[in-house]
Amino acid sequence: MGKIDLISSDKINFIGNYYPADTSRGALLLHMYKRSKEDWKDFAQLLNSRGYKVLAMDLRGHGESGGHVKEIFSQDLNPVILKDLELFVNFLKKEGAKNIFIIGASIGANAALIYGAKNNLAGVALLSPGLDYHGVKIENSVKKYSTNIFLSASEDDSYSFDSVKEVYRILPVEEKRKTLVLYKNAGHGTQMFNREEPNLSEKIIEWMDSVD
Repeated sequence: MGKIDLISSDKINFIGNYYPADTSRGALLLHMYKRSKEDWKDFAQLLNSRGYKVLAMDLRGHGESGGHVKEIFSQDLNPVILKDLELFVNFLKKEGAKNIFIIGASIGANAALIYGAKNNLAGVALLSPGLDYHGVKIENSVKKYSTNIFLSASEDDSYSFDSVKEVYRILPVEEKRKTLVLYKNAGHGTQMFNREEPNLSEKIIEWMDSVD
């Protein structure tokens, strides 16, 4: 693993952890609100060992990245999210990744879906998304999404649990392209990785490996 520094068009320095691999399959990991790329450490290492180039980024205003968190919660935030994620995805492409997944937790899940609805990805995995997190709304993106998607939430996280079921219901993709994994008492976002059975890490990788 090595640390990388990417500079956006508005001169924001973004810091990420990159795990290289001799493969054309890549994964971008997006953390929760007021968290950081380090939340993905164990999953990133596992995913990398299974043959994926992995990039875990600190979002704008989070962790070691520059900017202010309010910049991604502005009234016109979707273009900000799209530009930032384009920067991250382009890094993976330059590293040789062709089949790229984005895996996001909480606000990172919403960002992943917004980007995935407008760009050709292998798929997105959403851990505890919300129909509206801090103004980051996803209903329109859900209705435009057209490829593979993995959804997971826990019943004790009621807003995400209800949101994920609604997202699954309104997704305009065929059944074989959408996967739903629900828990009873596993918490929010990347907290769900602590659940031992069924193992969320293995569920996500199994889904990724099955995507054609």
